[in-house]
Amino acid sequence: PIVDAQVSAVGITSTLVTATDALGFYTSTILAGSFSVTADAYGFQSSTVHNVEIFPDSTTTQDFELTPASMYTVDGTVTDANTGWPLYAHLSISGDPFDPPISDLWTDPVTGYYQIELAEGITYSIDVEAWTPGYIPGNDEIGPLTSNTIADFALDVDPVACNAPGYFSTYAYIEDFEENDGSYTHSGTQDEWEWGAPITWPSTCSNGTSCWGTDLAGNYDNSANNQLLSPVINMPTATSLVAFWDQAWHIENADWDHAYAEVSINSGGFQPMWSHSGPTTQEAWQEFNYDVSGALGGTIQFRFRFTSDSSVVYNGYYIDNLRVVSSCDPTPGGLVVGNVYDENTLETLNGAIVVNEDGFQGEALATPLDEGVDDGFYSIFSPSGSKTFTAPLGRPAAPDVEVGGGTTGPARRRRVRRRAAAGLRRRQRVHRRRLRPGHRLHPVSYTHLRAHETVRWIAFAVFCV
Repeated sequence: PIVDAQVSAVGITSTLVTATDALGFYTSTILAGSFSVTADAYGFQSSTVHNVEIFPDSTTTQDFELTPASMYTVDGTVTDANTGWPLYAHLSISGDPFDPPISDLWTDPVTGYYQIELAEGITYSIDVEAWTPGYIPGNDEIGPLTSNTIADFALDVDPVACNAPGYFSTYAYIEDFEENDGSYTHSGTQDEWEWGAPITWPSTCSNGTSCWGTDLAGNYDNSANNQLLSPVINMPTATSLVAFWDQAWHIENADWDHAYAEVSINSGGFQPMWSHSGPTTQEAWQEFNYDVSGALGGTIQFRFRFTSDSSVVYNGYYIDNLRVVSSCDPTPGGLVVGNVYDENTLETLNGAIVVNEDGFQGEALATPLDEGVDDGFYSIFSPSGSKTFTAPLGRPAAPDVEVGGGTTGPARRRRVRRRAAAGLRRRQRVHRRRLRPGHRLHPVSYTHLRAHETVRWIAFAVFCV
């Protein structure tokens, strides 16, 4: 029997749609008449019978024998678009009206490889999302499927967040106001802008001990109309520019009091990056950003403006940690993935922090949606070279993992002693090996591939603590 097959009857005066049960049986009531009846199910070719007559006060039987559709392999890899690093990622597949039997899957954490069998004749949409943060989700369509198909995905990092492992922001401008006031100036009516440490709310700066505020020791004044102005800042020629700043504000309803973050690009008029709106609010330090790519090779100038009416005052408007990011770039190295287990019980240890000797770290987390990868899974960046990693939960374990090196050449797999990657499979079985505290973990599986004309590596390591 075929379960959940869709059966539709289309006539001149009425239409019926129903589905088969666990025994492949369907039944429904419909007005008398002549109908075209179609049975559809995922993985089978559609079948239609025309001129099926339905008579009053009677039961009409119409059986279907559906021919299995051809199934084709769809496979590929998910990688970092800049470095070629394989990525552990989740894939969701949609497009078939009856839902494929496997609508989502995961890549192999070591190779970034996935594989799935899909029915012919359908156009599928594949959505891809990396397990690690900092990558922009990908999407592609394949089909109508008529043969085995390779669908690779190269995911871009989010250049604004720039928090993908191994990526760091390059700053065209940065001012944290710790050494001095940044040469910012202020003016206007009831102008009390001050640089230093807040005495009243918010009590601290977002970064360090010094920042700017409308009044570091109390509330702003009534009938204020003032501004804080940055110097004119030269910008480099790059591919993009994004301004970041931190702010805190405690301001009356925007019907009466106002705050604005503004920018002038290439000496033009000031344009709003943010403004206070809505009811009276008290908001702790938050980060904001605004695209200022129009200033490439030119200049920018920031202005923070504040106005108030003749009654009711609050703590005001505070500014800190201004930056302009010109790029988000990877550093030489690769990703290290693996699991952390209890040495005695081999139970997974969610919450363990894995740290390498360069200070890069990641938390071992549960993977409840992927049956093929154990909990206690981590993925962190490591610079090139032989690196010591520790998992300091309970007793330390310190294996050495080789990351980086090699020469340019085609991507290939290498087996080191017994621990090899799980191969070209849709699901990976994680291999375990007991590791005594302080001992080196030599049997490590790793893959290297071409990226930026150098070979990048990805290592797989298991910790038992």
